[in-house]
Amino acid sequence: MAITLEEFTELCPTEEKARDLFLNSRWGKWPKCPHCGNEKAYFMKRGFRCASRFCRKDFTVVSKTIFEGTKIPLLSWAKMIFIYLKTNGSVSCLDLCKIGDIGSKTEIYVRDKFEFLHPFVKMEDNNDLSFNISFLIKQSELQYSYFNQIKNEPFRKNPFHLEGIDNIGDKKQYEKLIRYIKYFINVYCYWIWIDFTTPEDVMSETCVWMAENGIKEYNTETLLRYIRNTAARMWANYLNNHPKYHDHRRKYNVNHKAEARRTLNPHYIIELIKTSKIGDTMTRREIRGNQELLNKTRCRIKEKREKRSDNTLDFNSHFN
Repeated sequence: MAITLEEFTELCPTEEKARDLFLNSRWGKWPKCPHCGNEKAYFMKRGFRCASRFCRKDFTVVSKTIFEGTKIPLLSWAKMIFIYLKTNGSVSCLDLCKIGDIGSKTEIYVRDKFEFLHPFVKMEDNNDLSFNISFLIKQSELQYSYFNQIKNEPFRKNPFHLEGIDNIGDKKQYEKLIRYIKYFINVYCYWIWIDFTTPEDVMSETCVWMAENGIKEYNTETLLRYIRNTAARMWANYLNNHPKYHDHRRKYNVNHKAEARRTLNPHYIIELIKTSKIGDTMTRREIRGNQELLNKTRCRIKEKREKRSDNTLDFNSHFN
């Protein structure tokens, strides 16, 4: 029998009940160390401790899962998992924020995790909601390494694992693109509190640009590239039209360069070598790999600075 969110809240009203839900779904009655696999552990105030004398590591019910490393309470995770599976992933952003008591930026990362795990639940094809909740929690542990591998890519171009985007007019595909644009603006554009545009405006500008250039065929990768270029172009135009923010950004860059010069940042030293006669025939990658040249340049700059500080005049009082 299907249950409502109020009934689920009565079954899982506290943080301890939510922890028992995660514990039973993942290991059963007793915890199991995710680091060494030992099935004996001590119950601690904030989790568990492995009883093996070779391990002795602390862990919780979300350690080594997709849900670890966040400050979201387990009760909020349980409610958001329930409503996401009950609506089959069609829950709105506002409802998810209200049920989980989280902000709009946190909702982006929460939905990213859910959309990564939801296909595994669909493959199971089980209509039992309680089974699906336990199955999703179990999959969060099994898919932990793969999710981290995707998350730690140098430039994560497709955070929501979008695939098969071939019709912008489709409502579901359009909403997925809007969430992606919202994520891109939050992460890759500075000072988001300015609110220089909305995701809908970026999407409409992208469609206008594609129509002007006669682009009728596209796939997921090319469409996301067009969206990123449009958002970056709109952001640059906004800064040019508002000199106050542009000066703020220029001041930030000046302070950043001064800090790099003071601390002898590796990037600063590489640029110094590149602008010298030695670096004319070398690429930045070759300079970065030549540790001997970097250390030699750093020592030379330090010696010059020490000599400059030693040559300063000491003004002694004539009353001494």
